[in-house]
Amino acid sequence: HTREQCEALVVGASAAGLFAASLLAEAGLRVIVLEAGAKVDPEPRSLIVTTRLLDVAGAEGRASVVNEINSFDIVAGGLQTRIPLQKPDFIIERAELVKALLRRAVRAGVDVLTGHRFVRFEAADQPTVAVEAGGELRRFSAPHIIGADGAFSKLAQQLQHPEQTTAPLVQAIVRLPSGFDRQSTKVWF
Repeated sequence: HTREQCEALVVGASAAGLFAASLLAEAGLRVIVLEAGAKVDPEPRSLIVTTRLLDVAGAEGRASVVNEINSFDIVAGGLQTRIPLQKPDFIIERAELVKALLRRAVRAGVDVLTGHRFVRFEAADQPTVAVEAGGELRRFSAPHIIGADGAFSKLAQQLQHPEQTTAPLVQAIVRLPSGFDRQSTKVWF
């Protein structure tokens, strides 16, 4: 059983996984990211985030911004009030964020291996992840292993971590009506 060794292993090429991998590689560690998909190609999905994301993610976060929100309009019973925000919120495109973080990770020297589906965690003499890649079982060992394979992480399940609370989400792309204030979010009650 041959095992590939690295200093940090990330299971899942999510935004969190790629960001963590970049930081670790930039600090001088040899990092491998294992992604089940044939390529890193996230579904488009917009998210509302605070300025903190841009503070943390830097240029990669800014590259994913599609709109800036400076106020909330609350509408109820025929009345409306505007609540200005002290700092803007941002609408980002998650797929663009992941692609930008992927470029950063690769520039930092991270090995991103696609088509590597998590099979199991093995805790023999050193922490090891077994994956299926091209019909073969491969093993990767590292003293630091990060599960970034989503809310229903198979790695977390195998390590018996508590299940994450989730909520269903439905998104739609809509064309804003003429004259609609793009810098305010409307909430109807």
